[in-house]
Amino acid sequence: MWFQILHSNLFRNSLLTYRKNISSSYSLLLKNSSKKLNISRNTYFPIFLNTKSCFPRLISNVSKKPVRKELRRILKIAESQKWKLTGAVVLLFISSTVTMAVPFCVGKLIDMMTSSGDDLKTNLLFFCKILVAIFIIGAFANFGRVYLINISSHQVTNTLRRKVYGSILCQEAAFFDQTKTGELINRISADTTTVGMSITNNISDGLRYSFIFTAASCLMVYTSPLLASIGLMTVAPVAITAAIAGKILKRNSKSVQDALADATQWKTARIGCSYIAKFNGNQAFNDCVTKRDEQAEVHLYHERFLNLCMFHYDLLVLLPLQMTSWISKAGLSHNLFFFK
Repeated sequence: MWFQILHSNLFRNSLLTYRKNISSSYSLLLKNSSKKLNISRNTYFPIFLNTKSCFPRLISNVSKKPVRKELRRILKIAESQKWKLTGAVVLLFISSTVTMAVPFCVGKLIDMMTSSGDDLKTNLLFFCKILVAIFIIGAFANFGRVYLINISSHQVTNTLRRKVYGSILCQEAAFFDQTKTGELINRISADTTTVGMSITNNISDGLRYSFIFTAASCLMVYTSPLLASIGLMTVAPVAITAAIAGKILKRNSKSVQDALADATQWKTARIGCSYIAKFNGNQAFNDCVTKRDEQAEVHLYHERFLNLCMFHYDLLVLLPLQMTSWISKAGLSHNLFFFK
């Protein structure tokens, strides 16, 4: 009897000791591994994030950032091309200065031709030589600006494609269930080119026209304040039209990119199915695929593309019409401004 009681006490003590050791070891294991393991797994992360680490994961429900932060984040992509872009901006100011000097030079030339003098021919020849030299400098500056901007645009586009491709590879399976493959391919090919041109070519053109407008306005105010005030009356209608046209073009451009993504997804699936069918089919099946069938497939793709673009009328007619009308209105206001 006493032997059974002693044996049960020893077994109970050993069991408690074993549980205590196991719990301490398990708690120690959790304590050491909790610093390395991330229990809450995050699924989504921003694609165009410039960080030192390789594509970090962030939570999906991130609050929308303000426009300034988004612009600052996009401009950081072109940080590697800052010296080329700086040189392009310097050349841009040189070419814009030459462009603004043309009316002044033409006015001086007219004054020299209307004035009577013995050395008129000599002065005209000297002035024309100076004018040709100024035009050559402006041409070289414009050439260098376009060259540097195009190189920077290609480099930025390649960087964006590399980051987008790496970001897509880091996504989880749920992301690919919700996103179509054609859309991802279109983002890598088309959207990266659009963003690269936006932060290089479009910014360059915007700086050029802003500088020309500012310089022309200052010269007009210096020459005749009354005439400048009459000419500046066209600024408000043009600004309102530009804001409205910008919103319309932004909406239509986004719809175009989404439609192209859907069309890319559709034709990727069709080409894959055609390859599988021809690879697994026999000679009789391959012979029945005639030229008429190929033309019918192309026509089906065209109809599919138009069906995806429910705004196809806007895509084919209104979007080019809006762009051309906006350019013509801007040119008309520019001519009226300098005519007045």
